[in-house]
Amino acid sequence: MKEKGFTLIELVAVIVILGVLAVLVTPAIIGMRNTVINNTLNNKISMIYDAAIDYAYDNIMDVPKGIDVDDTFARNSRKCFDDRGLTAQEKKAYYKNRTNEDCLKYCYVVLVKTLIDRGYLVGDTDGRTSIENPLTGESMNSELVCVRYDSEDPQNRELIAYILGEQRLWGETEVSE
Repeated sequence: MKEKGFTLIELVAVIVILGVLAVLVTPAIIGMRNTVINNTLNNKISMIYDAAIDYAYDNIMDVPKGIDVDDTFARNSRKCFDDRGLTAQEKKAYYKNRTNEDCLKYCYVVLVKTLIDRGYLVGDTDGRTSIENPLTGESMNSELVCVRYDSEDPQNRELIAYILGEQRLWGETEVSE
């Protein structure tokens, strides 16, 4: 009389095949996940830039007319905006103390939270009142956005925006793919 069921060799073969498939598929899934997270952060940053520019156009008289001709601001931005670990209130004081330096004299600065509160941006968590960084899980509401002109030519200039100290949003490095 023959017993029904699988032999030990058949079971081991199936387990080995499943193990090989898991080893082959897991890196691809992790790579896709990292790509999605990076793209999500890029999209959120882009939405923040667009909202800040819209806000600046509505407050155009407050935007400084000069620009950073010799690119001092761009070269010094990492040094000027190292505000890791500061609360929103501490960040305001931190940047207020730098308004006479090259760090901020060309910027119209606005908080992400202000963009949400004034309806220029819709949050993605907490009842739409907060924007979360998908890499760190932290709120981006206390991030400061600089809006400035890209040229001194009044006929051809446009407003551009960037988050002060943006490299902090990526943590130490961007999620590797």
